[in-house]
Amino acid sequence: MQSIRTLPLIRMALHISLLASVSSIAFFFTPAGVAAPAIQPVSANKTEKQAAPVAFAPQQSPANVEVVEEVQTDSNQKNIQKTQAKLQKAGLYQGPIDGRSSEQLGQAVAAFQRLKGLPVTGLLNEETFARLQKSNSISAEIDMLERLVYAESRGEPYDGKVAVAAVVLNRVKSEQFPDTIKGVIFARNAFSVIQNGRLSSAKNKETQLAVRDALFGDDPSRGALYFYNPDISTSRWIFSRTTTVVIDNHVFAV
Repeated sequence: MQSIRTLPLIRMALHISLLASVSSIAFFFTPAGVAAPAIQPVSANKTEKQAAPVAFAPQQSPANVEVVEEVQTDSNQKNIQKTQAKLQKAGLYQGPIDGRSSEQLGQAVAAFQRLKGLPVTGLLNEETFARLQKSNSISAEIDMLERLVYAESRGEPYDGKVAVAAVVLNRVKSEQFPDTIKGVIFARNAFSVIQNGRLSSAKNKETQLAVRDALFGDDPSRGALYFYNPDISTSRWIFSRTTTVVIDNHVFAV
């Protein structure tokens, strides 16, 4: 009789065990589109899936960090020496020509990248090195930019001069404009100071410093692609552009 009385208790225990098993099955097989439980069991497979992927793309670095080469070899050292010599000749690098990486060289590389509308990383990657070796007119491009800034911002405060230079560099980088300094400056109706396809040779020390600051990353225009004097401009279209900042007599816009 005692064993018969305990039978319901045995059945109840089996029923609870069965429910626990069903619950466990439901826990592991949550249907697609249904939110999973807040706490999930950890499995070895899931841990592997959550591991960080391996990045094969070169790491992007700010312009103020040192140039990084993957392996320090004689070939790399020679490439760095060529880069140092070329950038030094253009006035963008003042350090030694020693084939060694440095923060100063990284900044100079970034300045060259801005001049050419390349992604600004400060790294001597393959594209940057190839463009650098093909460039025989770096100084001429900088000189042209200095003369334009002088003509367009003469009488403006220093920040206004840097901002005008930055607008030209922003255009070189933008897909809406030519991808060279010369192409941007001499584009049709781009700048009022270009008359009969000619640009004045006048410039001064302040203009040169302003262009250098723009090349090394200063952009008081806040990414502008246009600038104009609202007291002189007669273009309705330019007034429709979104203003980024106003510096003295010039409105900068995108």
